Amino acid sequence: MNQHNTFQSLNQQKRSTPEPISVRPAKAAEMIGVSERTLRELLRQGEIPHAKLDRAVLILVSELKAFIERKSQHEGGEA
Repeated sequence: MNQHNTFQSLNQQKRSTPEPISVRPAKAAEMIGVSERTLRELLRQGEIPHAKLDRAVLILVSELKAFIERKSQHEGGEA
């Protein structure tokens, strides 16, 4: 398989794997750049909405994006 076919195959794999609509706390923490402990505190405080299904905690990716946008607007967008 030549390099062109390899890239083509990788692109097809990326297209066939849909983006998740929800993630677990460890992945959510990684996505927004905080520790899992910090993320769990944000969940406990109600800063980030989440769902519990049995013992699993799921966070919508859209809620993570909305949280970051709220914080950026609220705090003037400073790093």
